[in-house]
Amino acid sequence: MLTAVSGNKYSNTAAATGGTLIARKNCDDFISRITKAEFGSKGLTLDTAGCDVGISVPCVNKPDADGLFVKRGEGTLSFSGSEWTVSRTEVRGGTMKFLGDNDTATDMTLT
Repeated sequence: MLTAVSGNKYSNTAAATGGTLIARKNCDDFISRITKAEFGSKGLTLDTAGCDVGISVPCVNKPDADGLFVKRGEGTLSFSGSEWTVSRTEVRGGTMKFLGDNDTATDMTLT
């Protein structure tokens, strides 16, 4: 489940504590409009289902948790946020790209 943990008009955090999101179309900002996504021990599975989608927000562990993120399905997930510190990241299909956001960053692709 992806739920709003805290928020106001300046800062919004969502927490993933289990469940699956399934993409239905290509979308550069599939997870956006929040300031941070936190992943708990049951985390989140994102099934790209043949679509190309993007995440543009920082993705971190929930406090005192070893976060879990699973990318499943054909298609590409592109991460362009400023921070990815989810302890357990698994790619079970398709491609996951980490895009550098400045001249000194290096892109990385997992398949």
